[in-house]
Amino acid sequence: MSAEYRLYNVKLSKQTVSTGERFIIQVDIIDWDWIKKNIATWNTLKTNFAKWGDLIGN
Repeated sequence: MSAEYRLYNVKLSKQTVSTGERFIIQVDIIDWDWIKKNIATWNTLKTNFAKWGDLIGN
């Protein structure tokens, strides 16, 4: 069983990486816990995302 997630934000620890060098990729995955933590009201949700597809994918 595979799951699909909608990414809200992606951050890289560095923009330029040399061969053999490590870097960190940090992502915010949109799920109901993320929504409860980051979006206080339905009005905020409506303002930040024009349509449901922007939030949950197509």
